[in-house]
Amino acid sequence: MLASHIERVEQTGRCPRVSSEDILDEELTELNWEFAQSSESDDEVLGNENFLSDDDDDEELAESRQKQRDFLRNKFASLRELHEPQPVNSHQEAPADGNQTEYEQSGGEDESASSENELEDDEVPVRRRKSKNEIDNAKLFKEAIVKYSIAEQMSVEFIRNTKEFVRAKCSQPNCSWKIYGALNRKSGSFQIRSLQEEHTCSIIFDNKRVTSVWLSKHFFNTIKAMPEIKSPQLKQLVKEQVGVNVSRNQCKRAKQKVMSTLMGQYKEEYGQVWDYACECMLQNPSSRVYVEVIERPLPDCGTKFNRFYVCFDACKRGFLVGCRKIVGLDGCFLKGLCKGELLAVVGRDANNQMFPIAWAIVKVETKDTWSWFLKNIMADLEITNGEAKLMPYAEHRMCARHIYANWAKNYKGDKLQKQFWHIAKSTNMADFRIAKQELFQLLNEGFEALFKTEPKHWCRAFFSEEFKCDIIDNNLSEAFNGRVL
Repeated sequence: MLASHIERVEQTGRCPRVSSEDILDEELTELNWEFAQSSESDDEVLGNENFLSDDDDDEELAESRQKQRDFLRNKFASLRELHEPQPVNSHQEAPADGNQTEYEQSGGEDESASSENELEDDEVPVRRRKSKNEIDNAKLFKEAIVKYSIAEQMSVEFIRNTKEFVRAKCSQPNCSWKIYGALNRKSGSFQIRSLQEEHTCSIIFDNKRVTSVWLSKHFFNTIKAMPEIKSPQLKQLVKEQVGVNVSRNQCKRAKQKVMSTLMGQYKEEYGQVWDYACECMLQNPSSRVYVEVIERPLPDCGTKFNRFYVCFDACKRGFLVGCRKIVGLDGCFLKGLCKGELLAVVGRDANNQMFPIAWAIVKVETKDTWSWFLKNIMADLEITNGEAKLMPYAEHRMCARHIYANWAKNYKGDKLQKQFWHIAKSTNMADFRIAKQELFQLLNEGFEALFKTEPKHWCRAFFSEEFKCDIIDNNLSEAFNGRVL
């Protein structure tokens, strides 16, 4: 059977569809006939020799038949792979006599199966389903039209809009401007199908598409950065940037929408302050994070944020091991809708570079908040002397630049400025006395006003040599505040 099958393949060049069961049945029939002949001859030759029992003989026969079936099945599979018929393309011409051979008819299923496999291999694109964001796409298309109309200072109106298409035209009766966009089902996005760009009407300054919602969306960052901006100022800003007239009520409502959104965000963020503190402690063991809230009298009102302190263990150990024993203290106002102040302590490393140590958020800058902040710093940095009242034995310095700024409000001039810095940068008492006498000769009244602040806080001649640092300003703290805000 296999030989005849191969011979037919070689003659026709095609593999007829013959099932493996037919080949197995025919081969097994031949096998049974040969086995019967051999068994009869063996009986005659061997005679009365001892054989295995009938049960054992049946088991060997079943095992041999199973091996024969496996062998033929594997051979037929390899033969099919070698002589697999090529798929017939739909554009190929039929034979001249108009008749098809028996093999071509029987191979139709194979051809269709092979063609389907080729389509799968080529990854033919399948038509996409409708996008879930179909409504959003329509909204985005309409928003783009509104944005264009505002930029071009024209008034548009939408007609017969659905989720599938959007139509708009100029609201002026004599203008021919029109646009039509529809959903592309293959890509799932809106596309412009027709557009008549000619716009003949004059520009307008009162656009009904500019609403309080549009203002709150497009001026969100502006109002967020300037929460105290007034409605007349916002109105003038809209006119300068967009070129559209809006009313004060629109500006007021737009600001209210922005503020309500921001307040909702801030409430959620402040509600997570305990989670933030726990996460800081978890990720930075041995750090100290302190949160203080105010309990309100009514239980339904919840709590109110008061102050927050952070000192990471790495910053603390770095200062104690590798920094100069001097710190700079400064506070600055927080920007944005939620007011408050940032208190920070910044150290100096061996290269006189900035080294942040700890910081805190408080409502206002008072003696109470500074005392609370300094007590936490003393506990973390193991300081036994420091601030004037809390640590009276520490060397307390002041920023010479701020002292000069306050003094120069009443006493101005280049000579006075140079003489002030000569005094502040004097490194010994002799130079300090000479510079002091020169200032007295230039200005008598200003001399007394300057030295109301003791020079031991802002002149190098009075600084201790123990700390190996001669800074007379607090510029690093100012730079830190400007960087983080």
